[in-house]
Amino acid sequence: MTNTTEKNAVEGTALLRVRERTLRDFTAAWDSRDIDRLMLYMTEDCVYVASVGPEPGRTYVGAAAVREGFREMLAYDADGESKGGRTFIAGHVDVAEWSYLKRGSKGSIVEVRGCDVLEFRGEKIARKDAFRKSW
Repeated sequence: MTNTTEKNAVEGTALLRVRERTLRDFTAAWDSRDIDRLMLYMTEDCVYVASVGPEPGRTYVGAAAVREGFREMLAYDADGESKGGRTFIAGHVDVAEWSYLKRGSKGSIVEVRGCDVLEFRGEKIARKDAFRKSW
């Protein structure tokens, strides 16, 4: 390998590790419903496409709108217990599975499953696009 190739490989690996840590911290902030902490991991011009809403879903553009979208989604799922899932990063894109345990209309516990597709710009998340399985 040339010095430039080695340097690029090292820098790429370092950025991957930062993104992995960002995802762990972002997930912990989501699970604790800490919107201020969530926003630390988002770019100023971020986009959030929620898994529920009229589009289907609802799109929020810019940090202030995304903050409000996160607040609305966390309130929507407030009665659920968050469970993690598999995650993988390929370049600047991450896919993270998730689920919530919620009480159904007849009192039974149901599991709502979904995934997020997150796009990074540098060390921060520029876009969070959420998908939710429904029945």
